[in-house]
Amino acid sequence: MLWMWGTRTTTRESGHHGVLALLGIGVLVLSTATCRTRGTASVQSCTTELSSRAETAVGQAIGALRSRGALEWKEVHSLYRQHAACDDGSVAEGFDDLIVGMLARRWRTLDSLSGLTVLDSSFESFVLRHISATADDDELRRIQASSHGCSSDDLARLCERIEVACDRALAE
Repeated sequence: MLWMWGTRTTTRESGHHGVLALLGIGVLVLSTATCRTRGTASVQSCTTELSSRAETAVGQAIGALRSRGALEWKEVHSLYRQHAACDDGSVAEGFDDLIVGMLARRWRTLDSLSGLTVLDSSFESFVLRHISATADDDELRRIQASSHGCSSDDLARLCERIEVACDRALAE
């Protein structure tokens, strides 16, 4: 009989000390692998096909944001998780436009962004990294002004980090 996670395994009685040890290690490795992927973007290499898909998806998201302004942070997070491996070159520039556009045009949804960053801290890093000098200066200034008006204690830390990223981008 095998008991795991805080209960005792009696290996003398079963006579399968090696098998139980390997089984325990296998369970530990699998659970560690599962935990390591939770809350982060999937780790894969970017092929030409994936890069093309990422560029198309990010372009469509930018189009949706500009045409109807109805994009949500959960959709941006989904794009991040699907296409983080291709976050370079034109895809990265698209993410820059998307992130800055979301912050400039959808500031009132900052609480949604904050909730996602609490669950996935790598997403916060991604968002802050994409507030860059390639973005429109007027949008960066609009985000800066909005970040000064953060009155919620829950959002204060995120607003400060966004403001610092805007300062850095405008200084470049």
